[in-house]
Amino acid sequence: MPPSMYNIGKSIASVSLFPGLFYVAAGLGLAKVPSDMEPFPGFWSDLVGINIPPSLFFLTIGSGKVAAIIGMWRASGGLREFFKFAAIFPPACGAFMHWNLGDGGHPPAIIFTGLTLALYLLPEPEVSKTKGS
Repeated sequence: MPPSMYNIGKSIASVSLFPGLFYVAAGLGLAKVPSDMEPFPGFWSDLVGINIPPSLFFLTIGSGKVAAIIGMWRASGGLREFFKFAAIFPPACGAFMHWNLGDGGHPPAIIFTGLTLALYLLPEPEVSKTKGS
């Protein structure tokens, strides 16, 4: 049986796991933050009115991205719904930030926001309980 469009969409959304892992590595000091990403913590610091250290910013954002994607695949019941809902926020906040920074990075973030929103709103496909079907 071919995969459902829902699972194909979930697989495409899972691509954001890779930048999430990079953000975690950057937050831990294991990867260098590219120069075009250096303004990100400052943008959010100005918005919330407190200084957010870059390492804490990237570690928090990256951990959230990774947890949301893994939770969409591995969690069950209400916890899965929570992770599907949480997966909407990284791309939505990214779209907001890129739009305000005017750096042109908002189109992919808008597309991923739409995809994660659709995954949250659409029903999951039925899973067959019989082996081999």
